[in-house]
Amino acid sequence: MFNLIPLIAQPIPNELVTKLLGNRIAVSPICTIEPRRRKFHKPITLTVPLPQAANRGMINQYSVDTPTLRLLCSITGGSAKAQWEDVTGSTPLTFVNSCVSFTTTVSARFWLIDCREINNATKYANELYQESVNVPFMAKFVLFAKRFEPNESQIRVFCMTDDKEDKTLENQENFVEIAKSRDVEVLESKAQFFEFAGNLTPVTKSGEQLYLVFNAFRENRLPFIARVKDPQQDPSGRIAFMRDSRKIKYDQPQQPICTLNMTLPEIIPEESYPIASDSKPFRQTKSAHPKSSSSTKLSKEILDHTFDNTIDNSNTVSSQSMPHSNIVGKKQPPSMQSNSPDETKHKIPMTNGFDVQPVVAPVQEKNFTKVI
Repeated sequence: MFNLIPLIAQPIPNELVTKLLGNRIAVSPICTIEPRRRKFHKPITLTVPLPQAANRGMINQYSVDTPTLRLLCSITGGSAKAQWEDVTGSTPLTFVNSCVSFTTTVSARFWLIDCREINNATKYANELYQESVNVPFMAKFVLFAKRFEPNESQIRVFCMTDDKEDKTLENQENFVEIAKSRDVEVLESKAQFFEFAGNLTPVTKSGEQLYLVFNAFRENRLPFIARVKDPQQDPSGRIAFMRDSRKIKYDQPQQPICTLNMTLPEIIPEESYPIASDSKPFRQTKSAHPKSSSSTKLSKEILDHTFDNTIDNSNTVSSQSMPHSNIVGKKQPPSMQSNSPDETKHKIPMTNGFDVQPVVAPVQEKNFTKVI
């Protein structure tokens, strides 16, 4: 009885190796035994092709005594990030023509790498692997423009995974759609670099290259100012979206993801932002007239409450026989003393000549009558 073991091979493009690490390493396809993190009852033999040189500057004759050839292993399972470890010292390698054979008792990922810097083999492997597993998406590039001056215009670049360009904020800000690409393949979390040609150029720092990092199902927007080189010519040009920066040198020119022709729209005046018709300036509210009925009624209630509290406090002081030194009063001059029967009735006589008078609010006497 035979048991089938699934085996998956993932090739690594030489262009990707050259772009990241130059001629420092050469790699084989990544071989994965599924399901991972399983232990076999008996060892199985796995045969992997030898690493292929990325360019003519790296050609090795592999043998048992080749120290630069390293066998890397990653036992992480599921969707966990791969962690590569060097298992060359614990796994004997057998060379058969242009392949290497070895035995294993666990299911995992295996990778052969020819690295001149042995101590950095796992570091280079993690960088290269992370770059090779980016998920591709079908997206489109859309250009919006708004022109205020003859020689300059605002441009916004979108990279979107849906057909919702008509629901963007730019349509509410009087931007005009000037170009849209077909669906193209774009890698997740990767930068898309811009190259310009024609009579339009971006306003950037010297040597700076514009780029947009793509994230699926999000608003990937890049605004910039485009300037017309020659005012006598048409305000039009081309923009190419590249996978890599112009700083990376290739033997052959890299192919763009897509190229769009763009022409600036007509000049529109600056938008004015008038105040809404329903908005009103702040106005202070005038207070009520002091002689109004409500004000008079309120003053009367305050006076009654104050007058009654003064009488109650006077009785409390007398009943507790508090020393006269604890009561602070003001001695009235003869000219200001009142002989009114009502006020005399409620005075609190003191042995030291000080009197405590009830507080009387300044309200006209004709507005109310206090009945005692």
